Amino acid sequence: MTDSTVFVLENQNRWAPELQRQFERAERVHVRGCRGFSDLGNQGKIPQNCVVVLDLSVNTAECLQYLGREICGKLCGPVVVMAPQEMSDLEWAVRELGVKEYLSGFYSGEELAKLCRRLLHLPIDLG
Repeated sequence: MTDSTVFVLENQNRWAPELQRQFERAERVHVRGCRGFSDLGNQGKIPQNCVVVLDLSVNTAECLQYLGREICGKLCGPVVVMAPQEMSDLEWAVRELGVKEYLSGFYSGEELAKLCRRLLHLPIDLG
């Protein structure tokens, strides 16, 4: 089994540490926090055995450009988009770009980790 990575692009350092905590017992899952698209680009081509968690409020226009370029170009693995409730009108546009999951409203770190495990084809940690 190869290592898997979860890339988290967000303004505030919230989800990356939470996912690191959720995956601390999973020795083959690495979580990397990214503050901007240049950070994602510095990682090189994003491998297929990863998940990109993208906060749509970081820079909405740049997020949409990234999604169109990376997903449509099949340069990365599955993408999960998180967005505040007031951006819900963008959900279907984002889904049409190929995003696997769109999260809006309240969700826990445990729920996000479970979703990442499913997208990485890892066993779901039940406790």
